Amino acid sequence: MKVFFFQFRCSPLTNSYNYLEYEGAFINCWIKSDNEYAAVETAQGYIFNSKWKVEELEEKDIIDDEFYNQKDEGLKYYKQALLDGECYVFHTWERKPS
Repeated sequence: MKVFFFQFRCSPLTNSYNYLEYEGAFINCWIKSDNEYAAVETAQGYIFNSKWKVEELEEKDIIDDEFYNQKDEGLKYYKQALLDGECYVFHTWERKPS
C-alpha cells in the first residue's frame, strides 16, 4: 500500500466554531491507500466532517520511507499514517478583525 500526501487550502464552514476564529488553514493529509482517488475522498471527507471546506489542492505526492530525512517533521506524520491509515495536521491562520 502507498501513502499519499495532500495539502489542501481550506476555509471554515460558516456553521462551525472555527468560522469566528480562523480565516483559513492549510491541511496536510497523509493517507494510506492503494488508490489516489480513494485517498483524496478519504481526506476530503475528514476535512468536511471537521467543518472545513476544501478551496484548492495545493500539493500532492506519494511518500515512501526515503522521502523524508530523519530530522524532517513530516516523518512522524508519515509513520503515524502507516500505523493508523491516515494522519492530518491543520495549520490555521486567524481571522483579521474587521
